[in-house]
Amino acid sequence: MAKAFYNKFTGTNDADSAGIKACLYPEKRLSDFVTSTNAVRVMKEVGIDMSDSCRQQLTKDLVEKYDLIINVAPQNKTPGWLKKHPKYHEWQLVNLNTSGIAALRLIRDEIETRVYNLVYGRMNKYNGSNCDK
Repeated sequence: MAKAFYNKFTGTNDADSAGIKACLYPEKRLSDFVTSTNAVRVMKEVGIDMSDSCRQQLTKDLVEKYDLIINVAPQNKTPGWLKKHPKYHEWQLVNLNTSGIAALRLIRDEIETRVYNLVYGRMNKYNGSNCDK
């Protein structure tokens, strides 16, 4: 979701999505996973089609290519080496894979707000809090 919103707000394809287990399913799209179907659905509700999106395998080399790494995965699923990386920032959200459709709508809206704040310079230390508050 964060990738889609970032690319929408910036008009680019600069953001990417990666996962720690993406290599287990190299050719799968988000819409192929039962747990991601509702996420794809709630994004379509706001005009963003993520059904063909794929995740890359998260690696140390991949992390070095980016200016900022924002993690929305559960903290207990995040590798220790990533948590220690200076580009790493965590947005603590309810687990997307275990949330119902109503909760996913709230999470989607929260991610949209945080990405908007990031893109338009209203974010405090990349943690998602609004500097205007």
